Amino acid sequence: MVHWTAEEKAILTSTWAKVDIDADGHEALTRLLIVYPWTQRYFSFLDHPSTFTNISGNPKVKVDGRLVLKAIGNAIQHLDEVKHCLANLSKIHAQKLLVVPGNIKVRVN
Repeated sequence: MVHWTAEEKAILTSTWAKVDIDADGHEALTRLLIVYPWTQRYFSFLDHPSTFTNISGNPKVKVDGRLVLKAIGNAIQHLDEVKHCLANLSKIHAQKLLVVPGNIKVRVN
C-alpha cells in the first residue's frame, strides 16, 4: 500500500483537476508517438509512414490516450488503492504489449 500525506493527496487531486482527459490524453499519446517513433510498434492500427497528421487524426490514438488518462484519474480518485487501480494498465503494458520497463521514464519538470 502506498502511503500519501494529506499534502501530497491535495497536490495530486488539485493538479489532476486541471487535466482534460480527452484533449490531454490525445495530445500526450500523439506526442509520445512522434517524439519516440519506436513506440509506434505498439500500435498496429497506425498508417505507415506515420506522419503527425496520420497519428493525430487517428481516432484510435484519441481513444487510447483517453483510456490511459482515465486509469490514472481513477487511481488519483482512489489514492489509498493506487496500486490496485493501476494494476490492469500495468498488466496490459507488461504482458500484452511487452513494453520494456526501462523505456518508461517519469519526468517531472
